[in-house]
Amino acid sequence: ALLRKEQLYLDHVRKEAELHLAEEKRWAEFKLQVSNILADIESDLVTVLQELCVEITNYFDVVCDIHLLDADKQIIELVALHHYDPNVQQAIEEILTKRELEVGVGMVGKVAQSGDEFYVENLPDDLREKTKAEGVNPLIIPRSFAYLPVKSHGQALGTIDLTRLSHQKSISDKELIKMRDLADHAARFIENRML
Repeated sequence: ALLRKEQLYLDHVRKEAELHLAEEKRWAEFKLQVSNILADIESDLVTVLQELCVEITNYFDVVCDIHLLDADKQIIELVALHHYDPNVQQAIEEILTKRELEVGVGMVGKVAQSGDEFYVENLPDDLREKTKAEGVNPLIIPRSFAYLPVKSHGQALGTIDLTRLSHQKSISDKELIKMRDLADHAARFIENRML
């Protein structure tokens, strides 16, 4: 009985290690794919960021949008938006009245101004109900979101915004660590492209 118990424990440890290694390999392959996209100097920056958005959406199962900061004009412009479900994509595009936001105004504006992330693990039920009551399409009501600054040398260049919808599970702490890593990784390429 003791040997069987020990064998079961060792099997469990081995399976956990294999899962961890598989996840690390998948993450490394994803970052390599992202690097290849961002390093494509033949395409313009907006096209590159749209491709990046698609990859992020598919990897994390989120709605992804990317904003870039125009410091001279003090505006943040939406340059890329993606979700693999065309109905969700269309519903989001219908509520976007403008593609430019003011620095310091709203979540994206405050993240771009301060350089600090804004993360909500679970949108409170009362806010979700209020959003429904205001007539927002139920397809795009968020459950969890992370607005991450894309910054270099302490200066925000823009934001990468990742949202899980109400029918999905929340963004976990483990996923948030990877999302931060991705934003930092992308920042170096984006800074070079903007320069």
